This record gives sequence, C-alpha cells and structure tokens, in this order.
Amino acid sequence: VEIEGNPKLFTACSTPVAEGNVIHTKSEKVIAARRSVLDLMLSTHRADCFSCAKNGECQLQNLCYEYGVEQTSFEGVRNDYPIDDSNEFFTYNPQQCILCQRCVNVCQKLHGEAAIGITGRGFKAKISTPFDQLIRSTNCVSCGNCVSVCPVGALLPKSKVRYRAFETKKVPTTCTYCGVGCQLELQVKDNTVVGAQPLYGEANKGLLCVKGKFGYNFINHKDRLTKPLIRKDGVLVESTWEEAIGYVAYLAPKPCWAIMNLYMEPLPPGSGVQFESRVSPRDIALRYQHQVENALPLALKQGMRGFQVTDIRITLVGGNHHEVHTHPLDFVVATPMAVMDGLRRGGTRLMEPILLACIQVPEGVGGKVMSDVNKMRGEVLSSQLMGETLRIEALIPAVNALPYGDTLLQMTGGRGGMTTRVHSWQYAPPDVDDTLPRHGVNPLDTAKYILAARSALEGDIFDR
Repeated sequence: VEIEGNPKLFTACSTPVAEGNVIHTKSEKVIAARRSVLDLMLSTHRADCFSCAKNGECQLQNLCYEYGVEQTSFEGVRNDYPIDDSNEFFTYNPQQCILCQRCVNVCQKLHGEAAIGITGRGFKAKISTPFDQLIRSTNCVSCGNCVSVCPVGALLPKSKVRYRAFETKKVPTTCTYCGVGCQLELQVKDNTVVGAQPLYGEANKGLLCVKGKFGYNFINHKDRLTKPLIRKDGVLVESTWEEAIGYVAYLAPKPCWAIMNLYMEPLPPGSGVQFESRVSPRDIALRYQHQVENALPLALKQGMRGFQVTDIRITLVGGNHHEVHTHPLDFVVATPMAVMDGLRRGGTRLMEPILLACIQVPEGVGGKVMSDVNKMRGEVLSSQLMGETLRIEALIPAVNALPYGDTLLQMTGGRGGMTTRVHSWQYAPPDVDDTLPRHGVNPLDTAKYILAARSALEGDIFDR
C-alpha cells in the first residue's frame, strides 16, 4: 500500500496504522508493484491451470486475472521436485508452491507442530520437512490446516470425487465428532459431500483437526442412519423427527426441577459441615436426598482465591421433585443455589479476610507501593529502611493483596516480593457485599469473600 508522505511502499499485513496516515490501496504505484510481484511469482510457477484441481478457486489465478498478468516477463528456474503423496489425506506438489509460507505459519505458530519449514535459498528454496523426509515420516498429525490455507494447488486433499469449485455448494455447519463445536463449511456436489473447509468460530478460531477436515465420508455412507429411532417394547423402530423430538423433550432431565428448603445453624469451631434430612421419601426420594448431601461440599466451596463455609449444620426440612422430569443431577445443580438462599435468609453477610503483608522493595519504589496500599483499601503499619531495601508492613484485604505479588515483581524487575498471612476479618464493603457473577451451576465458585453467619461471627468462631 502507499502512505502519503513516504517515497516507498509498505506491506499492508505488517505495517501498523498510525494516526494521521492517508493510505492508498489502489493507486497506480501500488497496482504496478503488485503486477511486478505476480510477474515474478509466475516466473517459477508451473501454470498448468487446466489440469490443476485448484482451478477456479486459486488465489494466484484470481489475482493474475484481476491485475491483467497473463504470462511472465522473466525466465526463472523451475525445479523438478517430486510430488510427496505419502500422507494418507493430502498431497504436496512443490512445483505449484509460491513460497507464501502460510502453511509454515499455521503449522508452527497456530498448531504448534513445526512439521514443515523453508529450506534452501534463492531458486532452490522450497517448503520441506526436516532432512527432506516424506511428510508421513515427520511429526505431522494430518490436521490439514496447511491444506486449508494454501492459496494455490501445492497442497491438495485426496478426494474420491473429482470436482471444480464452481460445481459445489457451500454449507456452513458444526463438526459432529466431539463436543468442542468447531465451525466448518462442507462442499457439496450433486448432494454428496466432497470436501470441508474450516470457518472462523469461537471454538476453533479457523482451525480443524484431522477428523473435521477429512472425516466427512461417513456422511455419504450407505449404512448411515437417516431417520431417528425410538425404542418401543424393547425394539428400535424408525420414527419421524417430530415424534422423536417430542419424545426427547418429554423424557430429558430438566435443570432445577428440584425444590429444597434448608435450615442452617452455626456450630463450634472444628465441627465441619453436618447434614441431616427431616423430609419424607414421599416428598423427595432418598436418592435425591443423598445427592443433596453429596453436593454440599461443592456448594460451600468458594474457588481458588476464596475460603470455605464450615462449622455449620444444614438440615433439609422441605421440598419436592417433579415426578417425570427430575434427574439426580438436578439436585447437584439446585443445591448450591439453595445453600446461597439459606445463608442469605439466615442473616449471612459476606466477610473478607485481612492479610498482614510484609513487602520488601528497593527504596526508590517505596512511595509508589505505599500509595498502592491506600488504593487497595489497606493501611501501612510501619516502614523500615534496611540498606537499599525498604521493608513495609501493611494490612490489606485479601481480594486486593493476593494479585499484588505479581505487580510487585513486574514493578521491581524481580527484586521485590511480598509474604502474607491472615490477620483478621472484616465485613466486606457494601459495593462488594455479594458474590461475583455466576459461572456454571455453582453461584459460589468465583466468590472471593468468605461467607459466615452473623451469629457465628458474634460467637467469635472466626477469630484467629
């Protein structure tokens, strides 16, 4: 591209945009340079387009057509390298390669295999494997991402059906092999899937594995089920989609059909968590009551940086379940929410641990550290200079103190550090007197504060 005020051209893919830039992408100077690059590419490229399987979707062909480059003005060296068809899923023809390095970049930087790279110099340069081995002899995992990004016919999938791009219809879909949800585009000719290309999705970021890229032949298999089956009287029989979907919708477990009423009371230190049920099996089946008991440890955990609610008795005093839809998993889902509701109804407040932090940093950053302590709702207790090192003792809420260690290391270039221990507890300020947003089924899993019943606090259970 051309940037006004600069005598030379810049590569658009590697030049950062700066404020005030005026950029021309179709100026005469730019077009002339692009034609020259295409002319040089053709000088070493075997332009047998009619027999090339990439004909019609070759980016080199399309660009030469766009810029009017019909033949090369130069006579380059055209090496007679052998075709490597050792891989089960694709072939590599070095004669068609234009050394764009897209395949190298996706293999090394995105997939992390580094099975291929550039060897040689000048006209002898080529995409190759370590020690020029066959591709099947390398650590290639046959993901086919190199084939997907190749703009020409150098890397091509081995297909049972001959086809041209204009003969196919492209159908976006989701890969069915596993639960990741990779997005891809199926190429369909005469109602038969003949190829697959990755699409950019949140799950796969434009990449596929070997199954998603090449494992589509089962779609066309004669034994593939094309109608849903429903088991009736112990036998699988064909059904309509409407009947099958209605059948699944009726029998599939529904989340949170369980209803529970819990009574909670604090216990002396060291008592742990106790559970008992006063509910009749007619109201909640015993297996569901056991699921409540098993789910309590999960419900009372507070995540990596938090603590655990303990020294408490939890009694199941009421509730019911739906006769058809309830599944034991529903109680695993519902227990954390019932615990949270019970703690809140029982006068629970969120408390945060206060840590005594001993910080050692170079003298020059001491002022910045003490300012940070104040911003973290902390209090500096003392500071003492020992040689060139400043030792600071401060009380800091754990939610702020725990991540500050990494900040110190970066601030001091690894010369500063911090040790902490629990000093005391205090009620969390009103703006954080709640759990963080929920993730998954456990509303406590990302909480950074400890939950404690108010009566337990008044009984000094949490004094340290």
